[in-house]
Amino acid sequence: MKLKLLDLPTELLHRCLHFLDGLDLLKCRRINRLFKSIIKQSTALQYAIELFAACAEDNPLYYLPVSEKLQRLRQRQDAWFGFIRHRIISVDVKHIPSGIYDFTSGVYILGEAPQDMSRITKGLKYICLPSLDDLHDDAEVRVPWRSIETTDLVVDLGMAVQEHDLVAVVTHLKSKVYGSFYRSCCFGWQWKRLLDVALRMGRTVSLHPMYTRDIFIEFIQFSTGKPHPSASKPMFTVLHNVEALGHASIGIEIVGDLLVLLLTFPFSPITEDRLFVYSWKTATRSIVHTAHSGTYTSFTFISPTAIVMVNNHTAVLELFDLSSPEKRLVPVWLSLPALRPECCIARTACRGEPNPAPSGLSHRTGQPFHDKAEDAIIIFNILLQQQPLANPLVAVSLITHRSSLLEWFEEGCQKNETLVVPWARWGPRVTRWFDANDVVTRWVTTTCGQRSASVADAGPSRISVMDFNRYKVKKMMDGKRKLPAGTGIPASTVLDAIEGREKRRMGDCGPFGISVDNWAWEREHYHLGFTPYEEEAEGWEYEEDKERVKMDMVPIEITQDATVWLNCFETYLSDDLGVFENPVESRLPYIETVSRRSYSYDAVLIDEERIIGMHMDEMNERVHNIDIIYMG
Repeated sequence: MKLKLLDLPTELLHRCLHFLDGLDLLKCRRINRLFKSIIKQSTALQYAIELFAACAEDNPLYYLPVSEKLQRLRQRQDAWFGFIRHRIISVDVKHIPSGIYDFTSGVYILGEAPQDMSRITKGLKYICLPSLDDLHDDAEVRVPWRSIETTDLVVDLGMAVQEHDLVAVVTHLKSKVYGSFYRSCCFGWQWKRLLDVALRMGRTVSLHPMYTRDIFIEFIQFSTGKPHPSASKPMFTVLHNVEALGHASIGIEIVGDLLVLLLTFPFSPITEDRLFVYSWKTATRSIVHTAHSGTYTSFTFISPTAIVMVNNHTAVLELFDLSSPEKRLVPVWLSLPALRPECCIARTACRGEPNPAPSGLSHRTGQPFHDKAEDAIIIFNILLQQQPLANPLVAVSLITHRSSLLEWFEEGCQKNETLVVPWARWGPRVTRWFDANDVVTRWVTTTCGQRSASVADAGPSRISVMDFNRYKVKKMMDGKRKLPAGTGIPASTVLDAIEGREKRRMGDCGPFGISVDNWAWEREHYHLGFTPYEEEAEGWEYEEDKERVKMDMVPIEITQDATVWLNCFETYLSDDLGVFENPVESRLPYIETVSRRSYSYDAVLIDEERIIGMHMDEMNERVHNIDIIYMG
């Protein structure tokens, strides 16, 4: 007699299901009542499903009963969705900060300047932010500043605290001055463009002559402040006697054994951009890639051995393969929307948090679970320049999932030649573009996992948190979810409201063509699930909410803390920007939670459990105080 699967004892079936991932468990739940009952009654299986839905992964090194982990996961998801604040802690900046900063793994680090009005970084100060577990009722919490000692003047730093207990500090020494050469090389139009970019990015510009520099990397163990024991050379030279105008701009990231460093000189049109790839443990260099000045300004990892960089000259996302120097370095070019002939990309900044780690090397211990790097979003903040140079710079932001880029990278690696993908083929479905001229884009550490946070650049401002979790969006579009009261939408469910907006978009009404006769007819037939744009917008107090109505976003939750919106329709960047050749369409759905309260922050940063609100000085140059907002 053959034994069938369903003849097994319930305990064995549960054990079999334990080895499945969240997606397979969801499928098994639909098989029959037995499987549904087993999965529903198992805390461990429910935890696996909700981790999958949250695009998170369990931290096995953090000991806590599964039932408590599940409870905390639900609390975290609910807190971000409804902007539920647990507590706010204020921390004063007691030193004179420079322009260098980073925020990752619960560590907030600021460069230290020797005196006011100086952009030189002589040292590094940091605070370790307490987690929710460390906060007990209303007990006073002190967050002390600590120091990292460095050998020379600091240019930038990279952190891999969770993975390697590592801080890599890039330092430099200036050696010679050539004043006349500087004047002959810095052409007027180039200097004007670079000056405009610097001011837009919130940077001061000093008319430095030409220097020769030595660039170094120093490896410091974060927990001890001493040279890192895993580095065969605690300090080594990247470049010797490089000639350049102005200051150096550095991008540095560490994933696994790889250290990637992008070295550019934004005010030196005669100096090439350089990309270096090292094994930081052995100090051996595997790849050097050079390009004309101004080609690159930022990069981020899309896998443990691949990065993405915007080519500013060609308006292309270049996907780099770093796995071996023998392989084709750039197997994929993903085209961005075509620019008008008189426009160009002046500067880009990109970020994806957390970084992907090689299997088995992610030693995260601070939380019971973490956002999955593979599913995280990447943000590209892009500054566009119109000719003539007297025109203001235009800021836009592009958001996509790391996994979307990785799919194209893997396809390109199988080709014999570089895969060039037009924007219309890869972009609209998996991206979302935003006009960023009225939001703060100077700080790029505004994403973590699936979420992105922002505030308006003219505060006080409400805080916006956008969630690009596909499963969350799908759940919110469930046909049974009720529409909150007070929306002005003649529909009972979120799905009815979405269908009504589809009808409004297809009809001769609203911004797509107004017909008075049609509107008179529609007002008598509210069962179709929509009202005129103007009538619905009148019910909202803030202008930005009225704009959300015009974008056909659906308010899916209204509480005392926040209003939550769903955007599942395509949007287009305004033609008034005047920089793109054709309308820029994007369709990546997202949920936006907007706080009811306004905050006087000059910028916000974000990680897995916190928002950092930053207070700047009167010149908007230096941070003098931060608020740590705990979500939970």
